[in-house]
Amino acid sequence: MTLERYDRSGRSVARKVAETMFSAHAAVFVLVNLLCLFIWAAAGFGYFWPVWVFGPWGFALGIHAWATWGLPYQHG
Repeated sequence: MTLERYDRSGRSVARKVAETMFSAHAAVFVLVNLLCLFIWAAAGFGYFWPVWVFGPWGFALGIHAWATWGLPYQHG
């Protein structure tokens, strides 16, 4: 038997932690990609190399979102 803790809103603590971790991941994604865009623009708008950051990291962020909200959490 596993004990699952719940907060006052009825959500499990594990789900709340997962959502917080996703929010942190998404915030870092946005900040780093904005930095990449700034560097690309400051370097003269040449080859759009930030796509090599956006693409794979965006895919990983999508998988993280699916794991956070798309998969059911086990209760017990």
